[in-house]
This record gives sequence, C-alpha cells and structure tokens, in this order.
Amino acid sequence: MSTIVALAQTRGLHRMESRLARMGLAVCMALLGACSTQTPLAPIDAHILKTPFDAQFASSQMQPGSSRVDGQASARAPNGTMVSCAGAPAVLVPVTEYATERFNAIYGSAPGQGQVRRLAGKVAAEKPTQFYPDLPEYKTFSRDTLCDASGRFEFLDVKRGLYYLFTMVVWQESPFDGMLYATQLNVHDDGRVPVVFGEYD
Repeated sequence: MSTIVALAQTRGLHRMESRLARMGLAVCMALLGACSTQTPLAPIDAHILKTPFDAQFASSQMQPGSSRVDGQASARAPNGTMVSCAGAPAVLVPVTEYATERFNAIYGSAPGQGQVRRLAGKVAAEKPTQFYPDLPEYKTFSRDTLCDASGRFEFLDVKRGLYYLFTMVVWQESPFDGMLYATQLNVHDDGRVPVVFGEYD
C-alpha cells in the first residue's frame, strides 16, 4: 500500500486513500487511480486511456466559485439495514473527456446530467480497473470531503461548470462490500445543487 501514499497529491486524497487501504478495498478508488503504479509500460489488462487530460481546464475549475454542492448517500445492505456513507469519501471531479473515459470504463457508461450510476462494491473489489496512463494531475485537480456521521457531505465555493460526483456506502469492510454511486452535476453561479443517492434517487 505504499504506492497509495506515494501517489496521493493532496491531504484530502491522502486521507481518503489511507481509509480505503485500511478497508482492504481492492478497487482502490480506480476513479482516482489510488492503487495504480507509475510504470513505463501499461500493466497487463489495464484500460488504455486514449484521451489526453486537459490539466489547464481542470485546474481552472478548482478556483473558488460562489456555489454549494451538498447531499447524502445511503443504501440497503443484504440484511435489510439502511446504511449511510458516514466516514466515506465524496469526491468532485471536473468533467473532462479524460474523466469521462474513466467513468465509462468503471460504470459501463458515464452518468449524464442528473443521472445516477451504481456499482456494487463486491463487483468493484473483485474486478478493479487499472488505467494507463494514470496521471497524478487527475487527482490533484479534484476536491474531496468525508460524509459526516449522518451520511451527509458538502462542498462550498464551487465554481460553475460540469462535475462528476462520486461516493460510496460501505456495509462490510473485509471482504469489501457496499455500493458505489456516481452522478454528473451542472453547477451555476450563486446556486445550490442538492444530491441524494439512495433508493429514491
């Protein structure tokens, strides 16, 4: 797991990836390349990314804005218990062609505006997606937070634009099981974008 620490570009992602490492999550948040290695050759069975990453645009989307994104996430565990995303990361990524290609590979298709994609945690752990090239700038130009004890998350000062938002609900840490959620948001100036992941999204 030392690779996870070495590749973490921000304190928030470092915290998130450390938690995932403790959970033993094999997928290692492939959306952010948390468990990939920076090798000169593509790993066997890696998804070869054909789209260049627009770091300049992604960086510009990380500048402070005037909007707020907040929400909650929950899922029903196999035993019937409702579980929230409490303690799990929520991550906001600017929509770029590079990001879209990654979401396509993981979820089958990237979510459009207002659409929700789900991926069973057990499936994600059994068949983790590796990407090549896995650019550290992709993680650098993203924002993350942790769901609070009630399963709510919040991003303040978000700049207008399109973003992918993803989080997870965990009901079993080892072997990992839960639900991964993703959606696409259209953020406007001076606005609030509420998000609800769960049975009624």
